[in-house]
Amino acid sequence: MSKKLEKLAEQRSRLVDEIAVQRDDLGKAFVPLLTPLTWADKGLHMLGYIKKHPMLVSGAVAGTAAVAVAMRPKRWLLMLESGWMAWRLFLAAKRKLNEHKSSS
Repeated sequence: MSKKLEKLAEQRSRLVDEIAVQRDDLGKAFVPLLTPLTWADKGLHMLGYIKKHPMLVSGAVAGTAAVAVAMRPKRWLLMLESGWMAWRLFLAAKRKLNEHKSSS
């Protein structure tokens, strides 16, 4: 083998060894992130499942709301009343904003 090829082979071998060390160091650096990334991955899978099965979520929310209303109806009625008022205020503000835009 020529000297140039031998030099290239040695350089390649050195670089491969250096890459292996860097890869190992990188793996060690990401160990603390393993648990949070696992949870994030599970969360993304759950969101995908929810997108595919929205009726399950709405059923669970409706069931939870029904139980909550049955346990404390006065509190929920006050919350619904407040929510209704907020919704009406929102619609009135939106209407005023649209009137203002159309008059400009």
